[in-house]
Amino acid sequence: MAVHNIEMKQTARLVGNVDVVFVVSTDAEGKLGELHLSKGGVDWWPKNSKKYFHRYNWEQFRRLIESEPAKRRPDEE
Repeated sequence: MAVHNIEMKQTARLVGNVDVVFVVSTDAEGKLGELHLSKGGVDWWPKNSKKYFHRYNWEQFRRLIESEPAKRRPDEE
């Protein structure tokens, strides 16, 4: 299983109009992309992308995540 590294660039205030950014990378592939969270929703920026990204408002993101069939209890790894 690949080891993923997550780096967070934290703002000094509550999440609002300014994004909280998580940089996601692996040792094998390097940077996978950036996850931007804000009051308005979630954006996924694939690596090396300056123009194109995936944008979801919170309701769309909830539907996307909950549409996955695998569900786990909090005590499962």
